[in-house]
Amino acid sequence: MKKITYIQFAIYFAIGLFTPAWYKILLDRGGSLETFGLLFGLMALGSIASTYLVGWACEGRNPLKVLSWTLVLQGSVMLAYLMPQAPLYALQAVYGALGASLATLQQILIAHYSNGATGKIGLHNSFVQVAVGLSMIGGGFLAAWIGATAVILLSVGIVFATAIGVRI
Repeated sequence: MKKITYIQFAIYFAIGLFTPAWYKILLDRGGSLETFGLLFGLMALGSIASTYLVGWACEGRNPLKVLSWTLVLQGSVMLAYLMPQAPLYALQAVYGALGASLATLQQILIAHYSNGATGKIGLHNSFVQVAVGLSMIGGGFLAAWIGATAVILLSVGIVFATAIGVRI
């Protein structure tokens, strides 16, 4: 269970770092609050089928392998936000699908490795939320200090390193 917690910490730390820079991209390129809302709606709608598909992909397979491939896709989409002509609508739908997939995989992995120890599950979730909260705060300051592009590249690096680490 410790390995899963460390993996999830790294994933959500990277996503938390990414979030302030990502919001800035969406606001800058979207141009209006209406478009910003549409982009977030597409992200939510993109998650509809992905949760079922990732659950299906884990049936009879090692969920860590599914997680590794999902992280490769996640990092690739995060990197794509740096392209000036990136299709934001499509990226948002795919980013939403991958985010929902990661959340589903987290539940699958917890169920698989916790043996029903509810205390461990609660501790795991608390630890992951610390990663998200602190990295979002840090991501905003870091983006202001070194730039959004550098923060996105750092986040992508962490996601790709975690994808490799999952396989080890």
